[in-house]
Amino acid sequence: MLLARKDVCALLQVEIDKLGLPVKVAALVNDTVGTLMARSYTSTGKYRSILGAIFGTGTNGAYIEKTSNIKKKIVGDYDTSTGEMVINAEWGSFDNQLNVLPNTPWDQTLDRDSVNPGIQMFEKRVSGMFLGEIVRLAVVDLIKDEKTLLFKNPDVAAAGGSILEQWGLDSAVMSAAAKDESADLSNLKQELSILLNGFVPTTEDAQTFKAVSYAVGRRAARLSAVALGAIALQSGKVQDPKEEVIDIGVDGSLVEHYPQFREMIYEALESIKEIGPQGAKKIRIGIAKDGSGVGAALIALIADRSSKTSQAIANEKIKKELESIPTEAGSIFSYSNLVTGGILAAAAASAAFWWGRQRR
Repeated sequence: MLLARKDVCALLQVEIDKLGLPVKVAALVNDTVGTLMARSYTSTGKYRSILGAIFGTGTNGAYIEKTSNIKKKIVGDYDTSTGEMVINAEWGSFDNQLNVLPNTPWDQTLDRDSVNPGIQMFEKRVSGMFLGEIVRLAVVDLIKDEKTLLFKNPDVAAAGGSILEQWGLDSAVMSAAAKDESADLSNLKQELSILLNGFVPTTEDAQTFKAVSYAVGRRAARLSAVALGAIALQSGKVQDPKEEVIDIGVDGSLVEHYPQFREMIYEALESIKEIGPQGAKKIRIGIAKDGSGVGAALIALIADRSSKTSQAIANEKIKKELESIPTEAGSIFSYSNLVTGGILAAAAASAAFWWGRQRR
């Protein structure tokens, strides 16, 4: 609350200046706003992007909203000419009360043992940071269940491995499982052997792991579609026959590298009643590669130009005000004389300074 109603850019600039760094803070941008900007800059056609979303280590989105739809009082100075504002959704904390989100025993265990139990519940079911752990917890339960045959070779227990340790399964293994279409899943078995300290699982073991991994990944994609679909519906463009394309920019390792992730999102969008197959066709999800950094650079450039333009306008206004002051003929207080006098004064001051240095 100490930073409430304070310009964080100005505060950051003060601290940078204390370090003597030649850096000017033009804007403060998070990754989703940067992705929205980057996608807007690179997307083709006449349709602008309405949403920038991250599906990687974490998940979040920023979208363009009409200020008339914002019920909360908007405090401070802002551009009112467009009637729009970018909203940072912070949807990672959607439904922390778990009124609608799925909540399996493995979700509960993950949340209980996390560093932030009880919050970021949507993110814990969608983002790459947590998906591997959900898979690991489910697989470990299958290993411990005497009714299943998963990894039941006695050598597995003796080998141990990171698969039995918290956070011991990286979400990248899920991508490897999805990519492996070979009959014996040889690539996946090689990945799993690393997690099992060298023990090579059977093809049946790999098939079971692949099925569990697919279920967790597909659920994440469908939940991601909920967030994207909600923003698309909020925009009013889904139902508008004049809107042919609803452009969305996305970035992050999950949406970029997990096979068929976007396809599963589209599948889920089609199943949303208010969107349907026809509405889903209008939604264009495009990768904004390195959107966070690229977007931030673009915004900094625009902010800097805007600042210079504002200063030029202010200078022109001052000039006109000075010129509008009535003066008598030959008066020394004309604008041109003030400018000339200022230049001469500056030159005189410089000369005096130089002469003083010579005498030391």
